[in-house]
Amino acid sequence: MKNKLFYFAIVPALFFQLIGASFYLVLFKNADFSQIIYFATKVAIVVWPLVWLYWVRSKFRPMFDGNLKKSIYFGLLSGVIIVSGVSLAYFVMSDFLLQFARNLVSTAEGLNLLEHYILFSFFLSVIHSFIEEYYWRWFVLNGLMLKFKKNTSVIIGSLAFASHHFIVVSQFVPIYLAIVATIAIFFLGMFWSELYLRTKNIAGSWLSHFFADAIIMMIGYFLIF
Repeated sequence: MKNKLFYFAIVPALFFQLIGASFYLVLFKNADFSQIIYFATKVAIVVWPLVWLYWVRSKFRPMFDGNLKKSIYFGLLSGVIIVSGVSLAYFVMSDFLLQFARNLVSTAEGLNLLEHYILFSFFLSVIHSFIEEYYWRWFVLNGLMLKFKKNTSVIIGSLAFASHHFIVVSQFVPIYLAIVATIAIFFLGMFWSELYLRTKNIAGSWLSHFFADAIIMMIGYFLIF
């Protein structure tokens, strides 16, 4: 059953967000149904692990177990560091980044999100950050560890996690900046994976992820409005 679970559940899961982002941001960008593809992708990463829940219950460690206090402590600490670092980078580069504001506006308009930016920011920072931690750190990472050692699983999972972010970021900034951002996201993915594995609790990585998404959406607000 482990082989079936790995090849039929985990391997496809590595590519869902990459394929989805390629469709709603590149192939069908600004199409009337691009927002449908966007939300269908989000539904898919919620539902897919649930489809396999019966088989993973006895093989995967729980999402909320282990050392909750330690998880929250390092999640909060890393979140503050992320917010401080990103805020400093924005302060230094704000004039340079303003030239890409139009790209943000056009993408938000294409997905019909511009008029609902605050609500969307809340969804992305609070709810979507949890969905991605549940999907990448709990489901995908535990699934990869059915086949690979821990370090290999962390690297593969973080690469897959970063890959769809490259598609997203490359729509707003030049490729070289998208590559830099994607490398940073890869290392964040590795950190969140380690935090989950060491504390056996996903609360900390969710909290840290929330801070990362929140500051990015706040900067997006400043650039757009």
